[in-house]
Amino acid sequence: MKLKYKVTLAFALFIVGPFLVVGWLSAYTASNSMKDELGRTTLQLVKQNHVTIEKTMSSVNDKTITFLDSHFFDPASLSFWTNIETLSEIRAADEILERWSSDGTEYTLYMFNSEGRIPQLDLSNKNKGFIYLHEDSSELPEWTDHAVKAGGAGTFRLITNRDGTTEVRFMRSILNTQRYEETIGFLVVSNIRALLSWDLVSVRLPANAGSFLFNELDELIMNAGATE
Repeated sequence: MKLKYKVTLAFALFIVGPFLVVGWLSAYTASNSMKDELGRTTLQLVKQNHVTIEKTMSSVNDKTITFLDSHFFDPASLSFWTNIETLSEIRAADEILERWSSDGTEYTLYMFNSEGRIPQLDLSNKNKGFIYLHEDSSELPEWTDHAVKAGGAGTFRLITNRDGTTEVRFMRSILNTQRYEETIGFLVVSNIRALLSWDLVSVRLPANAGSFLFNELDELIMNAGATE
């Protein structure tokens, strides 16, 4: 073999070869380090985001507990909510619920008409405020069964409306303070998607990444970012 070829081959094997190997190893190590760092940073952001979401959910839950404590543990207030019949009583009930909806959410109170009251206003077509429910279980909305089984605990559910749209709602059954095994109604909080959406998108996720929020029934109630 001619000398110049030998020199070229030696240069390629002992100079260029190691340089390429070292360069590839450096690039591979740097890439993995960047991925690890990005993963740690994203995980930390997601943890902070999770704390924020839990705080928002707890706030909604605590407010409904305060509402029930204020309106259903006092005998006079309990008597009011279980005997609504006149227009003035319906209007007063709606005004109370409207005041509790001041944070952008919407409070709806569903009560079983156990006293057989005949309200002066048809409440069957209302979608917020005070509403009477039929005692017949076959006519109750699907979500009431789960709320009853929760035994007074609050739960977030993805509800399908009559027009086919979906909405995130927080709901809890209202128990009879004299007989806790009896459910006398339901408190439902609507329009909370905006609150949760703000928390969910507060983290800047990498490309092709997404955040998904599930409830205790493994229902996907919200998501942000990539969905595939």
